[in-house]
Amino acid sequence: MIFLIMTLMVVVSSVSLNWWFGGQNIKNIKAKAELQSGVYASNYALSAARSYTEAALDYSVYQAVYDTLKEGILSLDEAREKLSSSIKDNMHVYTKNNYRFLSEYVVTLPEYGIEVEAGKKLKVRAVPDSNFEITRKQEGMGTVHIEKRAGIEKTYQINIEGLLSKAAKVRNQAKGALSSILESESRKAEVKKEFEGCGNADEVRAKCEGEKPKTMSIEEIIESVKGSLDGSGYGVEVEKGDGSVEVRTEAECSKGKTVCTYSYVAGVNIRVSVKDVSGIYPVFDGESVSLENLGVEFAVEEKRGT
Repeated sequence: MIFLIMTLMVVVSSVSLNWWFGGQNIKNIKAKAELQSGVYASNYALSAARSYTEAALDYSVYQAVYDTLKEGILSLDEAREKLSSSIKDNMHVYTKNNYRFLSEYVVTLPEYGIEVEAGKKLKVRAVPDSNFEITRKQEGMGTVHIEKRAGIEKTYQINIEGLLSKAAKVRNQAKGALSSILESESRKAEVKKEFEGCGNADEVRAKCEGEKPKTMSIEEIIESVKGSLDGSGYGVEVEKGDGSVEVRTEAECSKGKTVCTYSYVAGVNIRVSVKDVSGIYPVFDGESVSLENLGVEFAVEEKRGT
């Protein structure tokens, strides 16, 4: 739109007709030159505003993907809905104020609605409620108003579909591995042992504690789970969350024997992240802006005993 307006202005000038902007009759050659210079500068301001808004969309998309995936969302439909909302909110931070170019050129920015197509690539359409607009009073010549289309459509090489699919598989693997490990540890620990002879209560307790079955620590469990995960093509990390593992001992003297009964009580929570290591993006991680891989984070929890 801006280039059509400028072309019209040049044509009118070339045939020595008067210009009319904001109701002012412009006949003076110097005034015409000043007006044309102002229009060119306004065009640069509109172009700069567009570049600023396109960059704002990039940052809004990166941050929205980063935040959304960290919530552990594994449904593509849910991710798409969440991304649209998050990108819109992020864009508002950048567009709620006017854009100022060279201090004196003020461009009014639109508000954007966001449409997202999330698949092997991420397509984002930013739909504005108005154009980029700039209105300036030219001294002695009235008002100049220029607009430029503000719609933006971009495709990002972010494979949301592939990342969510991989994360779902890893989650199932982690849950299966953790369940299997705790079941095996439970069978190993939940036994009854008997020994000839009894002592006092402290001696019976000490005997049973000394014979307590050895089980894996949480750190060993996490390493075992991590080793069972297929992270091919992606970065997979496993970290300790809350939880504990314990073999409880019940010691008694019965019929001249020391009887030791063991039970296994475990509650293990692990944090798993599946990251796309093909690119890094500028995001705010809660403390500072840094370059990060985009990835899904989720928790896996299993319990045994009471």
